[in-house]
Amino acid sequence: MDNQISDRQNLEEHDLQFEIWIAQSVGELLAKAPYLTPLPLKDSITKALCSYVSQVAEGNVAAFARQLQIPRNTVWVWCKGENQPSIKALLQICYCLKISLLDFLIQGVKSANSFQAVRLLPLQSKPQTRASAKSFDANKVQQNLEAVLESNDSPSPSMEEVARRLECDRRTIFRHFPSLCHAISAKYLSDRKAILLRNVQQSCDEVRQIALSLHNQEAYPSEARVSEQMSMPGYLRYREVRTVLQEIQCQFGKC
Repeated sequence: MDNQISDRQNLEEHDLQFEIWIAQSVGELLAKAPYLTPLPLKDSITKALCSYVSQVAEGNVAAFARQLQIPRNTVWVWCKGENQPSIKALLQICYCLKISLLDFLIQGVKSANSFQAVRLLPLQSKPQTRASAKSFDANKVQQNLEAVLESNDSPSPSMEEVARRLECDRRTIFRHFPSLCHAISAKYLSDRKAILLRNVQQSCDEVRQIALSLHNQEAYPSEARVSEQMSMPGYLRYREVRTVLQEIQCQFGKC
């Protein structure tokens, strides 16, 4: 039962991180969109994909697809240029490779050729030497976990980050201190959700101000014009923010 709860919390944590990353990545692209001419060509995306497959999976399409959890045949078709990945698929690829969507679309093959920041799991063609196990200092770990819960740091670190700081396996920590681990994960998710809600509200207020400013300048507050001036344009993808913009557009008689 504890393992199921832990798995669910890990999934929620990952989904929230992915959601925030998407907002930031799409926002970056929207902010630069008015200045991107010409748009990336089909061949550029295909060549970039092939180059990344070569860089991170030694040209092994099956390994690349497996690590991204995308069907092998789908990736193969993309690399042959017979079809193009959707924006959702591109976001998934960029997130796994730890690069922005803008970098992928604009830098393309150039970015892939200089790509060294992260690699997918290594191919199991060579025997892996198992690292010697480190001693587990339960008292030290417990003190650190309790310190995280008592800390007022915001946002609170995830259990993945805490385990990395302690240089301990997260599963080992959980076996010894399941309650503390659950509490840290819950605190992390609560902080992240609060940040997300705060950013959404901030974006709503910002959209009102920008739209009013544009109207005073006798310029229609289109989505493109508003997003260009937003500090976090990616948040226009959220229903609450879009609703605010649509309501303002209706007030100006163009809904």
